[in-house]
Amino acid sequence: MKNRIIFFFLLLCLNFCKSVNGQNSGFYYKYDFKSYLLSKTQNSEKYLQGLQETIRYMAIARENKIEGKLEFLLINNGNNQSEIIVKKHGLKSGIENFNDIYLPYVGFEREVQLAFKKVDAELLIENKEKFMTEFSILFEMESSNSFSEEERNVDLIVEGKQVKMIMKNSH
Repeated sequence: MKNRIIFFFLLLCLNFCKSVNGQNSGFYYKYDFKSYLLSKTQNSEKYLQGLQETIRYMAIARENKIEGKLEFLLINNGNNQSEIIVKKHGLKSGIENFNDIYLPYVGFEREVQLAFKKVDAELLIENKEKFMTEFSILFEMESSNSFSEEERNVDLIVEGKQVKMIMKNSH
């Protein structure tokens, strides 16, 4: 009886170990943004250039003087299609009565999603791996020192109508 219990316990342990074995169990591998660019794109420089040419500072954001740092999460569910969501926002408006509740919804997320979708169609390596990465973008009306060093530590900067690639420190 004691041997059967031990045998049963070992079988449970073996099945548990199989179920926590990375990709087979549904876990996502996490890349830093630089590693993502190097390992998941055909050409990281062209990929960044494509983003630079595609991301725009939306008119509604400029009109309402909205700027700030946005942190995004890029998720690939193993079907080679990326899902991008805002993880955290540090947006602010230069207009006093602009309602803070609406700041995350002025189009930044959609703009970034469209830019990545366009560039992914051309330069993403076909991949069945489940993975995620994080990246950050600073949207600012014009180049200024109004943002702290921590806020300026981002992967991309969008100034007015121009996008700058920074890639100082990836997460």
